[in-house]
Amino acid sequence: MTTLKKIIYYIILITLIYFIYCISMYSTGKFLKTIWLSTFLLLLFGTLIVIIMKKLTNLNYLKISVSTLVINTILVSYKLYSPKIEITVPKNFEGQVNLVLSNTENNILKIDKNGIGYINKFTYDKIYKKPLVKETDGNEITHHCIGYNPTTFYAVGTYYLNKNDSVKTLQFEIIHDGKERRNFFEFNDIRNKLDKKLLYEF
Repeated sequence: MTTLKKIIYYIILITLIYFIYCISMYSTGKFLKTIWLSTFLLLLFGTLIVIIMKKLTNLNYLKISVSTLVINTILVSYKLYSPKIEITVPKNFEGQVNLVLSNTENNILKIDKNGIGYINKFTYDKIYKKPLVKETDGNEITHHCIGYNPTTFYAVGTYYLNKNDSVKTLQFEIIHDGKERRNFFEFNDIRNKLDKKLLYEF
């Protein structure tokens, strides 16, 4: 077996181990969306870079392969990264929570009585993990939070303000013991309850 083939086999093995780790740590849906891109980067580009770098430098295959794998692993980790957020809701709050895409630099995670909070573009684009949720008195109620989406927890909502403008939100629901879940298809109109100054401009 040639040295290059051995290196390719090692890259495949390490990649599989890393993917198993991803499965245990991240949302299945988000993982599946990224797995083909990750495989392509790690195996195809990785192998090409190893061959090119070997021809251009005096470094051995092992050093080049390790460097390539580290870089690609960092890229995959960034792709799968989900911010950790802590949300505060009013005491005994129940119903739908809307995290509205906002132009704010810092997330506004103190949810108002209408179930509305505001998150920046980075958080909106990257988050899929279940948040930590507490009431204003510090009582944690994360276990009462129910996601609409089985793969990324949050559902994506769109509210049209007029013909040209719309608001995007990430949604989940808080349901206390003994209460029935709201009909998913029931429209929860929050348009007149939004702070227009904080809305993201597309």
